[in-house]
Amino acid sequence: GGIAIFVIRSLCILCTGVYTTNIILLLLLTVANRGRLGALVKEGPRQLSSALKSGPGMVGTALVLIIGIGQFAVVPKLFGESQTATKVDLKVLDGLVISGMTVGPTTAPIKLEEFSDYECPICALGHKMVLKVLSKYPNKIHFQHRDYPLDKRCNRKIDRAFHNNACKAAYFARCAAEQGKYWPYSGDLFANQHNLSWSELEGYGRAHKLDMAKLSQCVKSQSTRQAVLD
Repeated sequence: GGIAIFVIRSLCILCTGVYTTNIILLLLLTVANRGRLGALVKEGPRQLSSALKSGPGMVGTALVLIIGIGQFAVVPKLFGESQTATKVDLKVLDGLVISGMTVGPTTAPIKLEEFSDYECPICALGHKMVLKVLSKYPNKIHFQHRDYPLDKRCNRKIDRAFHNNACKAAYFARCAAEQGKYWPYSGDLFANQHNLSWSELEGYGRAHKLDMAKLSQCVKSQSTRQAVLD
C-alpha cells in the first residue's frame, strides 16, 4: 500500500481490495475477541519477546526486516521509475523516420499502436519505455500514437468525466503534429501532467515556436475534435 501511494502514485483496484479486506477482517476479529484483548496486551509482548529470542524467531525477524526494507529501498529502483522521471529524452528518436504522430517506416515488420492519455501517469511511463524500444530496434517498428483520453467528453467508451484536461491536451498535441512538433510537444505533456490548463498548453506551443494563430484555429476546429473522438 505504501509503495502504491508514495512510489508508484497509482492504486491497483485488486490490491486495494485486498488491503481493505484485511483491515475489515482485523476489525471483525478484534470485536469478536474483545473480551481477550486485556490478556493480549499483558501476555502478548512477553510471548512475542520469547519467540523472537529463539533461533527460528531471530532468523524470521531478520528475514522480515530485510524483505521489508528491500521493498521500499531496492525493489522500486530495480523495477520501476519514479513518477517525476517521465521527461521524454527525444535523443532516442535521432535517425528514426518520423511523420506526424508516427515513428518508423510503414514497411517495418512490426506494427505497434499506443492508445494513451496525456494525463495518465502510467501512460507516461509506458510512452517513455516504448520510445526506448524504438531506439533499440531502429526502423524495425512502425509506431502509431492513438488518442484515448479518459474522459466522456471526447471518448465514447468512457461514461464519466475523469481526466479533466485529457481532451484538450489531445487536441493541442494533434495540432502540434500538424506543425511537425508532435514528439517534443507530447513529451512536455507527459512530463507536466499536473500542468495541462489551456494557458499552459499554449505555453508549451510557444516554447516550441509553433505558429500560435494556426495552433489556436486548429485546436478549436471541429475536425480536430472529431479526429480525437474517432
